[in-house]
Amino acid sequence: MIRALPVLPANSNNTSLERPDIPDSIIRPIRRVLLIFPPMVFSRFQSRQTALFPLGLGYIASSLEAAGGYEVAMLDCPSEGYDTLQDIGKDRMIYGLPEDEIRRRIEQF
Repeated sequence: MIRALPVLPANSNNTSLERPDIPDSIIRPIRRVLLIFPPMVFSRFQSRQTALFPLGLGYIASSLEAAGGYEVAMLDCPSEGYDTLQDIGKDRMIYGLPEDEIRRRIEQF
């Protein structure tokens, strides 16, 4: 369920201490961005394609860096975990970094 966040007036000097229902990201803009290209799902009967650079995420990363003030990192799960296969049933497979490794990388960032 998506919960709408309250909108602060432009001249508001509220802080998250005064309004605990407002996340810090609204008060202090986010300056660290981790862009994630998730693991790929494919049919057991389909051959895997070679892992390609996620061009769209690359464009987003370069735009954020050009805007200045952003620390940007990318996590390309299919490329970094290409040799990792996981059977998810119904003749489907996932290749890419496993969930625990993705979680660890997010927390590390």
